[in-house]
Amino acid sequence: MLRVGVGEYLLFHAAGVATKDGDVLVLCAGPGTGKTTASAVLAKHFGYVSDEMIAVDPESGEVSPYPKPLQVIVPGSGSRKDLVGPDDLKLLHPPQTLRLRQLFILDRERDPAESFAPTIEPIDVPLALELLISQISSLYLLPTPLQLLCRYLADSAGPLVIRYAEADTLPALLADWLEEERPDRAPAFTWSPSDTSGAPLDAPSGSRFQRRAPLDAVQLDDALAILIHSEFFVLAGIGTTIWNATAEPATVDDVLARVVAEHGAHDDAAAIVSSVLQNFVHQGILANVP
Repeated sequence: MLRVGVGEYLLFHAAGVATKDGDVLVLCAGPGTGKTTASAVLAKHFGYVSDEMIAVDPESGEVSPYPKPLQVIVPGSGSRKDLVGPDDLKLLHPPQTLRLRQLFILDRERDPAESFAPTIEPIDVPLALELLISQISSLYLLPTPLQLLCRYLADSAGPLVIRYAEADTLPALLADWLEEERPDRAPAFTWSPSDTSGAPLDAPSGSRFQRRAPLDAVQLDDALAILIHSEFFVLAGIGTTIWNATAEPATVDDVLARVVAEHGAHDDAAAIVSSVLQNFVHQGILANVP
């Protein structure tokens, strides 16, 4: 499915379970973070969608199930793991029609205090985008991928992280969240598409500065999120000012004047701007152009 869905679906490295109504709760996390164990426990209460890959149609939000066997510890074998089918584990089947309800970031506490209790907490949008993008395959092959993610996050309960220690605490935690969550509320945050003009990757070299043309860019409340090929960046403060000042080729003095106009004079303004410009070139955010 991964090979077939590349460039067509949002492919999350994630576990997923579904309510009786077909609403899919996606639990995004990296390898070795407990997705399979969480899936095996949750799918005794919710429909099992996958423990590894969640494919979401970028336009409709429909989810394609991938109920692969789970690699679980064989009872009585110590720590040996084996692949066991979901039916053998008596996991529940999801409804036939599935749609994305909520994206969660799964954060397992490996050394919890005795008083540790699982929680579902909001996190900042830029951080959520960074964490989610790191768990999406070939995101850059989709059109307007940042806008897609922002749309799904804003139209749901916003970016949320599940902090937990033991998987057996998750069913009650998610059941309580579903009971309290109101799908008809206002958008969780505001965002808007941003200009994607800039220098192409094959632009000739020169002494002026111009931003690289991003694949997508999104203006958030106090930050600018950009995706340049497969690299994700969040700009704020003078970083955003420099980005806006280099929509067309600009000299160091051009950029400095824009920064001073927006942020005020500073004894070290020239050195700071020069340093940021060079750093942005090194990171691939800006290009040196004629």
